[in-house]
Amino acid sequence: MKPVRKLLQSIFDHPQRVVVLLGVIAILVAVPIVLIVFGFDRTLLPTSIDGHVYDSEGNAIEDARISTQGRETYSDDSGYFNLTDIAYGLYEVKVEKNGFATITEDIRLERFSNTAEFTMQRLEFGQLRFEISLPDDTPFYSSEFEMTLNNEPLSYDENFVAETERLLVGTYNLRIRSPYYKDIETEVEVVSGLTERTVELVPAADLVAQVKNWLTGEDLRPDSVEIRRSEVFEQLDARYISDDGTVSVSDLDITGTVALRIKEDGYHTLERSQVLKQGQNSFGTILLVPEGRIVTIKDDGLNRQVFVSDYNGRRAQNVATTALSCSRVTQNTTQALVLCGSGTYTRISLNEGTSETLASVAADAVDMQTGGGVIVAAQNDEPGKLFAMTPGSEDAVVLYDGEEDVTSVQVSADKVVFSTTNGVWMVSADGENLEQISTGQFSVMDINPSGTHALLLLPSSSGSHIWSIDLTSHEKTRMTQLPARHSYLQFVSDSEFLFVSNKSEGLDSLYAQNLNSTLSRLVRKNVTDVTLVQGTRNVTLNQDGKRYVLNIDARNLAEISL
Repeated sequence: MKPVRKLLQSIFDHPQRVVVLLGVIAILVAVPIVLIVFGFDRTLLPTSIDGHVYDSEGNAIEDARISTQGRETYSDDSGYFNLTDIAYGLYEVKVEKNGFATITEDIRLERFSNTAEFTMQRLEFGQLRFEISLPDDTPFYSSEFEMTLNNEPLSYDENFVAETERLLVGTYNLRIRSPYYKDIETEVEVVSGLTERTVELVPAADLVAQVKNWLTGEDLRPDSVEIRRSEVFEQLDARYISDDGTVSVSDLDITGTVALRIKEDGYHTLERSQVLKQGQNSFGTILLVPEGRIVTIKDDGLNRQVFVSDYNGRRAQNVATTALSCSRVTQNTTQALVLCGSGTYTRISLNEGTSETLASVAADAVDMQTGGGVIVAAQNDEPGKLFAMTPGSEDAVVLYDGEEDVTSVQVSADKVVFSTTNGVWMVSADGENLEQISTGQFSVMDINPSGTHALLLLPSSSGSHIWSIDLTSHEKTRMTQLPARHSYLQFVSDSEFLFVSNKSEGLDSLYAQNLNSTLSRLVRKNVTDVTLVQGTRNVTLNQDGKRYVLNIDARNLAEISL
């Protein structure tokens, strides 16, 4: 008793300790009360539910699934179940068993434990038999014929009868898919006993096509596909066109000819038609040709014919025929300049398919401004050795009349860069600001679109080197590591250019390179006569005696068929 007396005496001697002790006691009493009142004890004090599951006749149901709050348990052979570690409160309890109607009840679960009994109603069973009916005097096409019930395969016998096993009564989805017949998808009611249905097959045709870019060979999803089954084209719903350019249409009536009209912005509209037959019909690959016109020179051994055509050679127009040898000097998206013989320069309008002779005198070098606004030509036997002229005007502006002969010339939107026997010069198209920007026996090959750099070619004892020159600072950079036979130098963009070289395997091959690198990438082997369509990434070229269009990124050869 002495320790107790000492404790009590200590408390009475220190009243503040009494206050602390009473506070602790109050907290210990209050916390459980708060948890219970506000339901915070649901996770601290889990509850449970047990009971039995019976059928309508009072028989125990084994393996019934009882679930709530994401937890589940199953009844034993006596129908008893016990689901523990759940929270109290109002929750949905579900009881499920195959062959019985599912029970779903909202039950208020009390703390600590709960008891419930469930009575399940047994479901009835039925059976389906389908007789497949064919049109009179027609064979049955079993290829790719698929019949399913609720996505489960159904098989049929030699009499075209499909029969199910025992099914629970209810609604089922019947689906038939075949390219030879119209697809069927319908709801079928299963009732107690045997239900017989006749399935009428209607002959039909499916249609598939693959749309690709004619130039690159890449898949192309068109903006619009129209289909004509009778007299009028109708817009095809977008769901029939996949992202990879596949057009797929099912269940067409076999009425004769079907036609597709394919449209894509920037491409020529294309129509294809064919007679439908029962089953799968394929248009194969449909190639859409990019819009644009090109110049092609065809040599039949006697004459040279100059054609303007679409990229693929369609809609060709013969704009000139001559016995002289002809070559393309330059081409953009609207015009081209062709040299025939030693001095007949012809400007060709690609859109109108017309030609205009610009000069009929011998010229040592010539180039055309993008858009065809100015022609610059060199005639070294004349006092004004380099001059600029506007098509349709007889007046010419002298750009250079120095002592050295002009050996090459290139013109951009606002400047002309040319070479003489021992230097490179630059002058504005109106003849102002003539200045020499380099010495050396260079040839000027091209100017980039913004007019900041030019490509130069410098001969050597074993070929030539490609150089670039900054037209502002006049600083030159050698672009090739070893000399080789280089030709057809052309800018694709401000920083990328093309050239043909025999530096690998001795074959003339097309390469692409950037101004900030001395490394090039191979575009195509064994080519010649390469002409860039300015403003695009497409070139025309010769390979093995045939003329092609090549997109330098896709590297796919597309033949020009005249």
